[in-house]
Amino acid sequence: MLKMDEQQFDKRMALLKKSYDRMEPQLDPVDIFAQIEAEEVAPPKQIESSPQKHLKKRQKPSVWVASIASVLLVGVLVTPIIIGPSTPVHTTEIEQTLDYDKWLADFTKKYEEKREEMRIELDMPEEEFNQLTRVQMAASSFNQLKRPKTAFSESQILNSDFTENMEWSVMNYLMTPSAIFKMFEDDSVDEHLSFGDSFDRYQLYENTANEIASYYTTQLTVYSKILMSDSNQFPKELKQLIATANKQYIELQSNGQFRPNPIFGNRTSSYKDNIHPDTFGYFKHLATGSLLVGGDLRLTASETASILLMYEQTLMADPVTDSPDYMVLKGEYENTWLALLKGTQSFPTHTKDGQITKESKDFIMRVANGEFGMAMQETAQTIVSELKTGESLTLSQLTTYDVWMGILKKRYDPENNTQNGATVVTLDDNWIQSAQQIFSTYKKTGDTTVLNSLQPLNVVSLFIYALSQQDYKIAQLLLMDDIETIDIPQFSDMRIFTELSETKGATITIKATVKAEEQKIFGQSILFRINSVTNKMGESQYKISAIN
Repeated sequence: MLKMDEQQFDKRMALLKKSYDRMEPQLDPVDIFAQIEAEEVAPPKQIESSPQKHLKKRQKPSVWVASIASVLLVGVLVTPIIIGPSTPVHTTEIEQTLDYDKWLADFTKKYEEKREEMRIELDMPEEEFNQLTRVQMAASSFNQLKRPKTAFSESQILNSDFTENMEWSVMNYLMTPSAIFKMFEDDSVDEHLSFGDSFDRYQLYENTANEIASYYTTQLTVYSKILMSDSNQFPKELKQLIATANKQYIELQSNGQFRPNPIFGNRTSSYKDNIHPDTFGYFKHLATGSLLVGGDLRLTASETASILLMYEQTLMADPVTDSPDYMVLKGEYENTWLALLKGTQSFPTHTKDGQITKESKDFIMRVANGEFGMAMQETAQTIVSELKTGESLTLSQLTTYDVWMGILKKRYDPENNTQNGATVVTLDDNWIQSAQQIFSTYKKTGDTTVLNSLQPLNVVSLFIYALSQQDYKIAQLLLMDDIETIDIPQFSDMRIFTELSETKGATITIKATVKAEEQKIFGQSILFRINSVTNKMGESQYKISAIN
């Protein structure tokens, strides 16, 4: 083998980096070590180029975590091969490296302790615990550390962080669902994640939590007769099982099953406020499961449609439309909307003589008015119009394809004033002037009805304008009572913000995007959570419930 000079090596490494950035992450530590051992005993082979693989748009976190660990192993083990023939390693150099056998013995103890700590926290017997995917991946990675001892010894000389990286590649798998969220909380304080980063967090949690929730559900069999009774009367063992599950943000549902629920549950992670709201549809589906059982609704029509609104938001926002998670949510959305509009056993749309029921007609009217999102609004409006003159052909011929077309029209309609499911307004002179007029009207009249009738975007716009005028009294009127302070640096012109984007989900979220030149002071954006409250006059009014 010819030895490369430093310039050639730098060029080769640059090309390797570019190739890795485009590479499908399917490296397996087991295959890598097997290949290394095979090459140690086999004669050199001519290297043949293989066809380039198609780039996948999204990988499971377990895949990319394994890939990172594999790349770490490859990077340190094959570096001597890339550079050229290995040079003799002097005894003094070996003495300076960490004694491999001692390190492996120490790490084995650490690994076994961590594994047992995780098993105890999850309260699972060894046999069932050993079936968890992440536990098996940890074991596989750990076993590879015992094989190419010579390569490890040489790699310690070349990379001082080698053993630390190897330990991470194993211990990373031994995290409970609660530990995964805790890691995100520690690493991402006050960080509002992008859709892609939020989805990665979702998958990393979901992969582990689903398996554990399934195990806990199997333990409910002996308690099937008492699950419907008062929870205060549950036996001690059942209460302990529920408490153990709750620590992992896994909750017992009314249908007698445990399901992961880190965002909407009674014991939620504080990290949820940093999750991008467009991913809430995935989290809600994880917590709820199928909305249909045997073709019938599990919940009321209104409750079901409210959940579908979250699914709609996610389906319109996710840029990767062919992932397994997306396809599952798409199917759930299509089938459930079809059942809602065509009728089910618990929610029939027609009487025995073929007349549409009042309940169904009222529900379709609410859909037509936009109460449950934009995607089905146009279809519902057509149905309402047709029902005025008799039967609705649109309703009788409705299919899942028609339901999905509602999503596609709103997702790709250039005339729609949304971006990835969020309503966006530019803070131009006209919008600022509108906020100024509302501000001036209230200042002159003191009429609270001016504030009571504001829509969420107007509430935030007026709030920002009031702050720019240092009028904290008006600003406070737009906040819910439990928000006492406004932790936003002073500013004199609301033009420090470029746009407001409104996203509807479990709550209404409005993001105020900050100009690039002001971001060192105010950050990239400020998030406002909006809730509907009942004021002293008994009327519904939008107010700011949180500022992040």
